[in-house]
Amino acid sequence: MIRAMKKIAIIGGGASGMMAAITAARLGASVTIYEHKDRVGKKILTTGNGKCNLTNLSVSKDDYRGNHPSFVMSVLKEFPVAATLRFFEELGLLWKERSGCVYPVSNQASTVLDLLRSELKRLGVTVLTECGKVSLKPVHKNQRGGFVLTCAAGGGHFDRVIIAAGGKAAPVTGSDGSGYALAKSMGHRLVPVLPALTALKGEESFFKPVAGVRVDAGLSLYIEDALCAEEMGELQLTAQGPSGIPVFQLSRFAVEALSRQKRVHLVCDFLPQYTAEQLEKSLAFRRQRGLSAEEALTGILNKKLLFLLLKQCGIRPSEPLASNPASKMQQFCHIIKHCRMPITGYASFEQAQVCQGGVDTSQLHADLESAICKGLYFAGEIVDVDGICGGYNLQWAWSSGYVAGRAAADII
Repeated sequence: MIRAMKKIAIIGGGASGMMAAITAARLGASVTIYEHKDRVGKKILTTGNGKCNLTNLSVSKDDYRGNHPSFVMSVLKEFPVAATLRFFEELGLLWKERSGCVYPVSNQASTVLDLLRSELKRLGVTVLTECGKVSLKPVHKNQRGGFVLTCAAGGGHFDRVIIAAGGKAAPVTGSDGSGYALAKSMGHRLVPVLPALTALKGEESFFKPVAGVRVDAGLSLYIEDALCAEEMGELQLTAQGPSGIPVFQLSRFAVEALSRQKRVHLVCDFLPQYTAEQLEKSLAFRRQRGLSAEEALTGILNKKLLFLLLKQCGIRPSEPLASNPASKMQQFCHIIKHCRMPITGYASFEQAQVCQGGVDTSQLHADLESAICKGLYFAGEIVDVDGICGGYNLQWAWSSGYVAGRAAADII
């Protein structure tokens, strides 16, 4: 049976949009990408600190969040990590792995983008940039009659449409949230959209004196005094609050709780490699040396952090450490291992790496087609799926883009 060539519009020229376009075009579809920035793929250039952490060799459902976690794996199963690596190898990419994270050998995100753009060109995909606001109208409701798309760059009639417009995180790269309005206009329900993988904010009196400090730490997130999640890694202290990868991993839960006016705090272990007993023995030995607190405790923590914790315990750095009663030393030991940090806010979408929330996956079929509007598909960050740090969000982009592009081209 010969199938007619499908005309497909893809709204959004990010990672998922380009993957959808390449997949559909390879299957014989006529594809047009509508991108409102001056070029496609700008957000890719910022991933992995400019090195593009394009996937991770170990992917599981625990690496993703959303209202329906099982939905993620059904999509990833159709285009797993091995398929991603094969796809980029066929484009000419040489890759390397570090702690499971996959990067281009060039250490340049631009390499990944250049290869994708080259493939779009080879396949004859039309790319329209600076297209402005896009509107959609189904030609025949409840039938596969296609859509009329209008925008400043010129629209047309399309058999299928894939909305891959991104979220609201890092809007300078093009993710301005416009896709959400478009999804709602087509009748879709949105899970509340909030920042994820972002820094948190705390009390300035604590954080300002230790701005710039980096320390390997163990972090425990509490919501309404109940333990929610734990992470380990390099904690970055800024004047506004805690940051760094372990904070990013916990931020999704903290942001969601704060948006509902829940009480949130972190408990930080600044010496996770030592038990409380080992630390107590070390402090007892240091007390016997007849040195000032500053001299006796040099070497256990960053000096700015050390001075702050000493101040909180009422220990003067210039006075002999031995002059402090055992109760203060116990307090000092406890605050090193269990430093409580009330969290009062979070960084904006401008600083966030991704969003949480988006198009409710309960309204999508397994192939990412809308359950309420035939011929309309979704891919990437606009969907209620967000991953942790480590290449998982780009893997979702590749997988969802592939699945949506394949289904839209009508080849299963």
